[in-house]
Amino acid sequence: MAPAAALADGTHAAGADTGETVTVATPAPQPPASPPPAGESPPTSPSPTPTPDPASPAPAAGEEKGRGRVLLVVAAVVVVLALGVGAIVALTGDDGGGDAAGTFETPADFGTPTAVALDDEGLWVTDSSETILYRLDPTTGEQVTETGINNVGTGMALTDDGAGWITGDDTADLIRIDLATNEDTNQVEVGDEQQSISAAGTDVWVTRDRGGTGSVVRLDAVALALAIEIEVGATPNAVAATDDVVWVTNGGDGTVTRIDPDTNEVIAAVEVGAPPSAIAAVEDAVWVVSKEARSVVRIDPETNEIVATVELDGDIAPGAVAATTSTAWVLDGAGSQVLRIDPETDEVTDTIAVGDEPLGIAATDTDVWVANAGAGTLTHIDPAAFT
Repeated sequence: MAPAAALADGTHAAGADTGETVTVATPAPQPPASPPPAGESPPTSPSPTPTPDPASPAPAAGEEKGRGRVLLVVAAVVVVLALGVGAIVALTGDDGGGDAAGTFETPADFGTPTAVALDDEGLWVTDSSETILYRLDPTTGEQVTETGINNVGTGMALTDDGAGWITGDDTADLIRIDLATNEDTNQVEVGDEQQSISAAGTDVWVTRDRGGTGSVVRLDAVALALAIEIEVGATPNAVAATDDVVWVTNGGDGTVTRIDPDTNEVIAAVEVGAPPSAIAAVEDAVWVVSKEARSVVRIDPETNEIVATVELDGDIAPGAVAATTSTAWVLDGAGSQVLRIDPETDEVTDTIAVGDEPLGIAATDTDVWVANAGAGTLTHIDPAAFT
Protein backbone atom coordinates (compact mmCIF):
# COMPACT_ATOMS: atom_id res chain seq x y z
CA MET A 1 0.00 0.00 0.00
CA ALA A 2 1.88 3.05 -1.21
CA PRO A 3 1.17 6.46 0.33
CA ALA A 4 -0.90 8.54 -2.05
CA ALA A 5 -2.52 11.34 -0.13
CA ALA A 6 -1.34 13.95 2.29
CA LEU A 7 -3.41 15.02 5.23
CA ALA A 8 -3.88 18.14 7.29
CA ASP A 9 -2.13 16.78 10.34
CA GLY A 10 0.80 15.46 8.35
CA THR A 11 -0.27 11.84 8.08
CA HIS A 12 -0.57 9.74 4.93
CA ALA A 13 -3.62 8.44 3.15
CA ALA A 14 -2.88 5.60 0.80
CA GLY A 15 -4.17 4.89 -2.66
CA ALA A 16 -6.15 1.86 -3.78
CA ASP A 17 -5.58 -1.28 -1.73
CA THR A 18 -7.07 -4.73 -1.51
CA GLY A 19 -7.62 -4.21 2.20
CA GLU A 20 -7.81 -6.66 5.09
CA THR A 21 -10.63 -8.09 7.14
CA VAL A 22 -10.59 -7.29 10.83
CA THR A 23 -11.30 -10.47 12.78
CA VAL A 24 -12.26 -9.99 16.39
CA ALA A 25 -12.49 -12.86 18.85
CA THR A 26 -15.56 -12.66 21.04
CA PRO A 27 -16.13 -14.70 24.25
CA ALA A 28 -18.43 -17.69 24.07
CA PRO A 29 -21.89 -17.01 25.49
CA GLN A 30 -22.42 -18.16 29.07
CA PRO A 31 -25.58 -20.01 30.23
CA PRO A 32 -27.90 -17.89 32.38
CA ALA A 33 -27.59 -18.34 36.15
CA SER A 34 -30.39 -20.12 38.02
CA PRO A 35 -32.65 -17.69 39.90
CA PRO A 36 -32.33 -17.65 43.74
CA PRO A 37 -35.08 -19.12 45.92
CA ALA A 38 -37.89 -16.78 46.80
CA GLY A 39 -36.97 -14.33 49.54
CA GLU A 40 -33.24 -14.82 49.18
CA SER A 41 -30.75 -12.38 47.72
CA PRO A 42 -28.70 -13.61 44.81
CA PRO A 43 -25.15 -14.66 45.74
CA THR A 44 -22.37 -12.22 45.06
CA SER A 45 -19.65 -13.57 42.77
CA PRO A 46 -16.06 -12.80 43.71
CA SER A 47 -14.23 -10.42 41.40
CA PRO A 48 -12.09 -12.35 38.92
CA THR A 49 -8.36 -12.14 39.33
CA PRO A 50 -6.78 -10.68 36.22
CA THR A 51 -4.22 -12.87 34.50
CA PRO A 52 -1.27 -11.58 32.54
CA ASP A 53 -1.48 -11.64 28.76
CA PRO A 54 1.29 -13.97 27.51
CA ALA A 55 0.96 -12.51 24.03
CA SER A 56 1.86 -9.03 25.14
CA PRO A 57 5.07 -8.06 23.30
CA ALA A 58 8.22 -7.15 25.13
CA PRO A 59 9.72 -3.72 24.53
CA ALA A 60 11.90 -3.47 21.45
CA ALA A 61 15.67 -3.45 21.85
CA GLY A 62 16.99 0.03 22.45
CA GLU A 63 13.54 1.27 23.39
CA GLU A 64 13.47 4.16 25.80
CA LYS A 65 10.66 5.30 28.04
CA GLY A 66 9.78 8.93 27.40
CA ARG A 67 10.55 11.51 29.99
CA GLY A 68 7.50 12.43 32.02
CA ARG A 69 6.11 15.90 31.78
CA VAL A 70 3.87 17.74 34.23
CA LEU A 71 1.03 19.57 32.54
CA LEU A 72 -1.20 22.15 34.15
CA VAL A 73 -4.75 21.49 32.97
CA VAL A 74 -7.23 24.30 33.37
CA ALA A 75 -10.92 23.56 33.96
CA ALA A 76 -10.72 19.79 33.56
CA VAL A 77 -8.68 16.83 34.66
CA VAL A 78 -8.81 13.74 32.48
CA VAL A 79 -8.22 10.49 34.33
CA VAL A 80 -7.14 7.65 32.05
CA LEU A 81 -7.37 4.05 33.22
CA ALA A 82 -4.43 2.13 31.81
CA LEU A 83 -5.85 -1.10 30.43
CA GLY A 84 -2.60 -2.72 29.35
CA VAL A 85 -0.95 -3.31 26.05
CA GLY A 86 -3.67 -5.43 24.43
CA ALA A 87 -6.50 -3.45 22.87
CA ILE A 88 -10.08 -4.01 24.00
CA VAL A 89 -12.24 -4.29 20.92
CA ALA A 90 -16.00 -3.97 20.46
CA LEU A 91 -17.89 -3.97 17.19
CA THR A 92 -21.49 -3.42 18.22
CA GLY A 93 -23.58 -0.80 19.96
CA ASP A 94 -23.61 2.99 19.67
CA ASP A 95 -22.97 4.80 22.92
CA GLY A 96 -21.35 7.88 21.40
CA GLY A 97 -17.92 6.68 22.48
CA GLY A 98 -16.61 5.16 19.31
CA ASP A 99 -18.41 1.78 19.37
CA ALA A 100 -20.83 2.53 16.54
CA ALA A 101 -21.47 -0.10 13.90
CA GLY A 102 -18.46 -0.37 11.60
CA THR A 103 -16.04 0.91 14.27
CA PHE A 104 -14.13 -0.25 17.30
CA GLU A 105 -12.36 1.66 20.04
CA THR A 106 -9.00 0.73 21.54
CA PRO A 107 -8.52 1.95 25.10
CA ALA A 108 -4.74 1.56 25.05
CA ASP A 109 -2.29 3.15 27.47
CA PHE A 110 -2.63 6.76 26.28
CA GLY A 111 -2.86 10.04 28.11
CA THR A 112 -3.86 12.51 25.39
CA PRO A 113 -3.43 11.03 21.89
CA THR A 114 -2.99 13.92 19.50
CA ALA A 115 -1.63 13.09 16.04
CA VAL A 116 -1.73 9.87 14.03
CA ALA A 117 0.27 8.66 11.01
CA LEU A 118 -0.58 5.51 9.09
CA ASP A 119 0.91 3.18 6.49
CA ASP A 120 0.82 -0.56 5.81
CA GLU A 121 3.55 -1.22 8.39
CA GLY A 122 2.12 0.57 11.37
CA LEU A 123 0.03 3.19 13.10
CA TRP A 124 1.99 5.84 14.98
CA VAL A 125 0.47 8.03 17.70
CA THR A 126 1.87 11.07 19.50
CA ASP A 127 0.70 11.97 23.00
CA SER A 128 0.55 15.60 24.07
CA SER A 129 0.78 14.65 27.75
CA GLU A 130 4.00 12.61 27.43
CA THR A 131 7.22 12.61 25.43
CA ILE A 132 6.39 9.26 23.88
CA LEU A 133 5.64 7.96 20.39
CA TYR A 134 3.49 4.83 20.28
CA ARG A 135 3.48 2.24 17.51
CA LEU A 136 0.34 0.11 17.03
CA ASP A 137 -0.80 -2.60 14.67
CA PRO A 138 -2.65 -0.72 11.89
CA THR A 139 -5.42 -3.34 11.68
CA THR A 140 -6.12 -4.31 15.28
CA GLY A 141 -4.88 -1.27 17.15
CA GLU A 142 -2.82 -3.39 19.53
CA GLN A 143 0.25 -1.65 20.90
CA VAL A 144 3.57 -2.90 19.48
CA THR A 145 6.11 -0.63 21.14
CA GLU A 146 6.78 2.87 22.42
CA THR A 147 9.70 5.22 21.91
CA GLY A 148 10.88 8.05 24.10
CA ILE A 149 11.33 11.32 22.19
CA ASN A 150 12.80 14.63 23.27
CA ASN A 151 9.64 16.70 23.03
CA VAL A 152 5.86 16.48 23.08
CA GLY A 153 4.75 15.54 19.56
CA THR A 154 2.06 17.67 17.95
CA GLY A 155 2.12 16.33 14.38
CA MET A 156 3.72 13.56 12.34
CA ALA A 157 4.43 12.66 8.70
CA LEU A 158 6.03 9.64 7.06
CA THR A 159 8.61 9.70 4.26
CA ASP A 160 9.43 7.03 1.68
CA ASP A 161 12.89 6.36 3.12
CA GLY A 162 11.37 4.65 6.16
CA ALA A 163 11.34 7.59 8.53
CA GLY A 164 8.77 9.40 10.61
CA TRP A 165 9.05 13.13 11.29
CA ILE A 166 7.50 14.78 14.34
CA THR A 167 6.83 18.43 15.13
CA GLY A 168 7.12 19.53 18.75
CA ASP A 169 5.19 22.03 20.85
CA ASP A 170 8.07 24.30 21.87
CA THR A 171 11.06 23.54 19.69
CA ALA A 172 12.72 24.61 16.46
CA ASP A 173 13.66 21.01 15.66
CA LEU A 174 11.95 18.17 13.85
CA ILE A 175 12.41 14.75 15.42
CA ARG A 176 13.34 11.89 13.07
CA ILE A 177 12.24 8.34 13.92
CA ASP A 178 13.67 5.28 12.15
CA LEU A 179 10.49 3.28 11.57
CA ALA A 180 12.38 -0.01 11.26
CA THR A 181 14.03 0.26 14.68
CA ASN A 182 11.58 2.68 16.37
CA GLU A 183 14.54 4.80 17.46
CA ASP A 184 14.83 8.59 17.75
CA THR A 185 17.82 9.11 15.45
CA ASN A 186 18.07 12.83 14.65
CA GLN A 187 16.82 16.32 15.39
CA VAL A 188 16.92 18.78 12.49
CA GLU A 189 16.38 22.49 13.02
CA VAL A 190 13.73 24.06 10.76
CA GLY A 191 12.65 27.03 12.88
CA ASP A 192 10.14 27.63 15.64
CA GLU A 193 6.39 28.36 15.50
CA GLN A 194 5.71 25.12 13.62
CA GLN A 195 2.02 24.78 12.77
CA SER A 196 1.56 21.72 10.56
CA ILE A 197 3.53 18.98 8.81
CA SER A 198 3.12 16.86 5.68
CA ALA A 199 5.37 14.74 3.49
CA ALA A 200 5.64 13.41 -0.05
CA GLY A 201 8.41 11.13 -1.25
CA THR A 202 11.47 12.12 0.76
CA ASP A 203 10.47 15.76 1.26
CA VAL A 204 8.99 17.12 4.48
CA TRP A 205 6.95 20.34 4.48
CA VAL A 206 6.32 22.38 7.65
CA THR A 207 4.30 25.58 7.97
CA ARG A 208 5.52 28.37 10.24
CA ASP A 209 3.58 31.36 11.54
CA ARG A 210 5.84 34.14 12.83
CA GLY A 211 3.36 36.68 14.07
CA GLY A 212 1.27 36.65 10.90
CA THR A 213 4.23 36.39 8.52
CA GLY A 214 3.85 32.98 6.97
CA SER A 215 6.18 30.51 5.33
CA VAL A 216 6.54 26.84 4.54
CA VAL A 217 9.84 25.05 5.08
CA ARG A 218 11.02 22.23 2.81
CA LEU A 219 13.32 19.62 4.38
CA ASP A 220 15.31 17.05 2.44
CA ALA A 221 14.72 13.91 4.54
CA VAL A 222 17.68 12.04 3.05
CA ALA A 223 20.25 14.82 3.42
CA LEU A 224 18.75 15.83 6.78
CA ALA A 225 19.01 19.43 5.69
CA LEU A 226 16.77 22.42 5.13
CA ALA A 227 16.27 22.88 1.37
CA ILE A 228 14.32 26.14 1.18
CA GLU A 229 11.82 28.35 2.99
CA ILE A 230 8.98 29.77 0.86
CA GLU A 231 6.79 32.73 1.77
CA VAL A 232 3.05 32.05 1.66
CA GLY A 233 -0.04 33.90 2.89
CA ALA A 234 -0.84 35.32 6.32
CA THR A 235 -0.97 32.99 9.31
CA PRO A 236 -0.48 29.62 7.59
CA ASN A 237 -1.96 26.83 9.67
CA ALA A 238 -2.05 23.62 7.60
CA VAL A 239 -0.19 21.94 4.74
CA ALA A 240 -0.90 18.99 2.45
CA ALA A 241 1.79 17.68 0.12
CA THR A 242 1.47 15.32 -2.83
CA ASP A 243 4.11 14.28 -5.36
CA ASP A 244 3.06 17.07 -7.73
CA VAL A 245 1.62 19.87 -5.59
CA VAL A 246 1.96 21.39 -2.13
CA TRP A 247 -1.07 23.21 -0.67
CA VAL A 248 -0.97 25.60 2.31
CA THR A 249 -3.98 27.11 4.07
CA ASN A 250 -3.60 30.71 5.25
CA GLY A 251 -5.98 31.52 8.07
CA GLY A 252 -5.08 35.19 8.14
CA ASP A 253 -6.17 36.10 4.60
CA GLY A 254 -8.64 33.37 3.60
CA THR A 255 -6.49 31.84 0.86
CA VAL A 256 -4.91 28.55 -0.10
CA THR A 257 -1.41 28.75 -1.58
CA ARG A 258 -0.36 26.32 -4.32
CA ILE A 259 3.36 25.53 -4.64
CA ASP A 260 5.10 23.67 -7.44
CA PRO A 261 7.66 21.37 -5.71
CA ASP A 262 9.70 21.12 -8.91
CA THR A 263 10.48 24.86 -8.86
CA ASN A 264 9.64 25.78 -5.23
CA GLU A 265 7.53 28.63 -6.60
CA VAL A 266 4.06 29.81 -5.61
CA ILE A 267 1.92 29.39 -8.71
CA ALA A 268 -1.56 30.23 -7.36
CA ALA A 269 -3.44 31.64 -4.40
CA VAL A 270 -7.02 30.40 -4.27
CA GLU A 271 -9.53 32.63 -2.48
CA VAL A 272 -11.74 30.51 -0.23
CA GLY A 273 -13.49 33.30 1.68
CA ALA A 274 -13.74 32.26 5.31
CA PRO A 275 -10.48 31.51 7.14
CA PRO A 276 -9.34 27.98 6.29
CA SER A 277 -8.20 25.77 9.16
CA ALA A 278 -7.37 22.31 7.75
CA ILE A 279 -6.64 20.67 4.41
CA ALA A 280 -6.26 17.28 2.71
CA ALA A 281 -5.26 16.63 -0.90
CA VAL A 282 -5.53 13.73 -3.33
CA GLU A 283 -4.96 13.55 -7.06
CA ASP A 284 -8.34 14.92 -8.15
CA ALA A 285 -9.54 16.91 -5.14
CA VAL A 286 -8.36 19.31 -2.45
CA TRP A 287 -10.59 19.50 0.64
CA VAL A 288 -10.37 22.69 2.71
CA VAL A 289 -12.08 23.01 6.09
CA SER A 290 -13.16 26.28 7.67
CA LYS A 291 -13.99 25.91 11.34
CA GLU A 292 -15.26 29.48 11.48
CA ALA A 293 -17.64 29.06 8.54
CA ARG A 294 -18.55 25.45 9.42
CA SER A 295 -17.93 24.40 5.86
CA VAL A 296 -15.75 22.28 3.60
CA VAL A 297 -14.84 23.53 0.14
CA ARG A 298 -13.54 21.37 -2.67
CA ILE A 299 -10.89 22.74 -5.05
CA ASP A 300 -10.26 21.20 -8.45
CA PRO A 301 -6.44 20.94 -8.74
CA GLU A 302 -6.70 21.07 -12.53
CA THR A 303 -8.25 24.55 -12.52
CA ASN A 304 -7.49 25.88 -8.99
CA GLU A 305 -11.20 26.70 -8.70
CA ILE A 306 -13.77 25.88 -6.03
CA VAL A 307 -16.16 23.33 -7.49
CA ALA A 308 -18.27 22.53 -4.41
CA THR A 309 -19.05 23.84 -0.93
CA VAL A 310 -20.36 21.51 1.76
CA GLU A 311 -22.28 23.47 4.40
CA LEU A 312 -22.27 21.78 7.81
CA ASP A 313 -24.93 21.93 10.50
CA GLY A 314 -24.77 24.80 12.96
CA ASP A 315 -23.59 22.74 15.95
CA ILE A 316 -20.69 21.11 14.12
CA ALA A 317 -17.13 22.26 14.88
CA PRO A 318 -15.05 20.84 12.03
CA GLY A 319 -11.42 20.08 12.76
CA ALA A 320 -8.84 17.97 10.96
CA VAL A 321 -9.60 16.32 7.62
CA ALA A 322 -8.23 13.23 5.88
CA ALA A 323 -8.95 12.05 2.35
CA THR A 324 -8.60 9.18 -0.08
CA THR A 325 -9.79 9.14 -3.67
CA SER A 326 -13.09 7.65 -2.52
CA THR A 327 -13.89 9.62 0.65
CA ALA A 328 -13.20 12.75 2.66
CA TRP A 329 -13.33 12.33 6.46
CA VAL A 330 -13.85 15.42 8.67
CA LEU A 331 -13.58 15.48 12.46
CA ASP A 332 -16.31 17.18 14.47
CA GLY A 333 -14.82 18.10 17.82
CA ALA A 334 -18.08 19.39 19.29
CA GLY A 335 -20.10 16.30 18.47
CA SER A 336 -17.29 13.75 18.96
CA GLN A 337 -17.97 12.30 15.54
CA VAL A 338 -16.55 11.93 12.05
CA LEU A 339 -18.38 13.16 8.97
CA ARG A 340 -18.06 11.15 5.76
CA ILE A 341 -18.25 13.17 2.52
CA ASP A 342 -18.87 11.31 -0.74
CA PRO A 343 -16.81 12.89 -3.58
CA GLU A 344 -19.39 11.66 -6.10
CA THR A 345 -22.08 13.89 -4.61
CA ASP A 346 -20.07 16.29 -2.40
CA GLU A 347 -22.53 15.59 0.41
CA VAL A 348 -22.24 14.31 3.97
CA THR A 349 -23.50 10.73 3.81
CA ASP A 350 -22.65 9.47 7.32
CA THR A 351 -21.94 10.76 10.81
CA ILE A 352 -19.92 8.26 12.85
CA ALA A 353 -19.56 8.43 16.64
CA VAL A 354 -16.01 8.36 18.00
CA GLY A 355 -14.44 9.18 21.37
CA ASP A 356 -14.44 12.53 23.16
CA GLU A 357 -12.50 15.45 21.65
CA PRO A 358 -11.16 13.89 18.43
CA LEU A 359 -8.02 15.75 17.31
CA GLY A 360 -6.10 13.67 14.77
CA ILE A 361 -7.14 11.48 11.85
CA ALA A 362 -5.38 9.33 9.25
CA ALA A 363 -6.98 7.35 6.43
CA THR A 364 -6.35 4.76 3.76
CA ASP A 365 -8.89 2.96 1.60
CA THR A 366 -9.05 0.14 4.16
CA ASP A 367 -8.53 1.82 7.54
CA VAL A 368 -9.34 5.12 9.23
CA TRP A 369 -7.93 5.93 12.67
CA VAL A 370 -9.00 8.79 14.94
CA ALA A 371 -7.11 10.05 18.01
CA ASN A 372 -9.59 10.92 20.77
CA ALA A 373 -7.72 13.34 23.04
CA GLY A 374 -10.47 13.67 25.63
CA ALA A 375 -11.10 9.95 25.94
CA GLY A 376 -7.46 8.88 25.76
CA THR A 377 -8.34 6.32 23.08
CA LEU A 378 -8.25 5.64 19.36
CA THR A 379 -11.23 4.77 17.17
CA HIS A 380 -10.95 2.58 14.07
CA ILE A 381 -13.44 3.08 11.24
CA ASP A 382 -13.92 0.48 8.52
CA PRO A 383 -14.51 2.47 5.31
CA ALA A 384 -16.21 -0.53 3.72
CA ALA A 385 -19.06 -0.19 6.22
CA PHE A 386 -19.89 3.28 4.91
CA THR A 387 -19.90 2.92 1.13
